[in-house]
Amino acid sequence: MTTFKQKAERAREAYVHARVKHPKFPMVITDRHGSDCAKNLQLITGYNNANYDRATAENILDEEVCEIMDAYTNGTKEQALNEVFDAIAVLFRMADKLEAAIFLESAHAAEGTDNAR
Repeated sequence: MTTFKQKAERAREAYVHARVKHPKFPMVITDRHGSDCAKNLQLITGYNNANYDRATAENILDEEVCEIMDAYTNGTKEQALNEVFDAIAVLFRMADKLEAAIFLESAHAAEGTDNAR
């Protein structure tokens, strides 16, 4: 498992790479109307709350993205920026889950190799 610091370094490297790969990033955050963003947020939040036991990391990330767009269109840019960092935190948690899954797959593969001997 990687440490938070290692994940942050990988994220920094990906950020630098993305700036080179896509030097012209859109200036427009969203072209949706504020009421659409608020409605989307309400729908995904309602779904996640009603289906908490079946929610996925993707559902949580979708909710975070809706919170960004809602804050951007109906709140303040500062609030939207805070929501971006909340979404990044969800992505880091997704990385934790993926690392754990990779570790388990490696362990199971090693067991299979040991059993084959």
